[in-house]
Amino acid sequence: MADNYDYTPGSGGTAAGDLIGGVMYPRIKVTSGADGTATDVSTDAPLPVVQTGTPGLPTGAATAAKQLADGHNVAVNNSTGAAAVNIQDGGNTITVDGTVAVTHAGLTAINGAINSSKMDVNIASGNPTTITATQSTASNLKAEVTVAGSQTIAVTQGTASSLKAELGASTALIGAVKRDVINYVGINKYYSYTGAVTDGIVWSPAGGKKVVITDISMSLSAAGTVTLEWDKTGGDEAVMAFDLAANGGVSMNLQTPIACSEADADLVITTSAGNIKIMVSGYEI
Repeated sequence: MADNYDYTPGSGGTAAGDLIGGVMYPRIKVTSGADGTATDVSTDAPLPVVQTGTPGLPTGAATAAKQLADGHNVAVNNSTGAAAVNIQDGGNTITVDGTVAVTHAGLTAINGAINSSKMDVNIASGNPTTITATQSTASNLKAEVTVAGSQTIAVTQGTASSLKAELGASTALIGAVKRDVINYVGINKYYSYTGAVTDGIVWSPAGGKKVVITDISMSLSAAGTVTLEWDKTGGDEAVMAFDLAANGGVSMNLQTPIACSEADADLVITTSAGNIKIMVSGYEI
């Protein structure tokens, strides 16, 4: 049996229908509009619907009362050890206010070595003894090295304008450092003697200290030889000697200071003739 069926409205005609289970259901086209009008319902003219009452929300659904206020902070709890929380910024910049704590064993060790504006490096005796400190654009880099025992420390600098190396309490020395770029307390020692002298003490350092000579000025009234020596435990060690004419002299500013290698060793002078007057400048280490 066909879906459509015949009816007689006074004369023959065909109506739309749908045959379901042997029963003919008439098809009805929905229209809307005010009295006297009929507009077919379509996507351009949808059927008007009026809501009555408030529809219920599923259990656990968010409501306006549960929404965070504008500008509210959001705490991310990932304490169960799940995968990292990704933040998608769409290619923009994420601004973080305040302090972000980052925990890592290596970072903890570095943080512990930072002392104010410098980083401390402690070297035990027998360990590697070369320290390289570099920086790019900062105006000042300071490396402080504490050494156990007597060792050699090399500190190098890249493009920075200033590099400062300091040694803690030890017997270590920084090699090839000009005297005008390290901190020291200047000491001046004046000595004079009438007639020839043997092992006259020009400079006797403080206990446990070593003499470092930076400048020498002297004059001799008669022609003779002037010899400066370190009065060491195992015997005198020559520092320098001069053959001077009568009323001659010498004045020297040492670009590379002369340091005694033994603590408590006096700087002594020996002359062959004449009256000696000498000024020695430097410092003690």
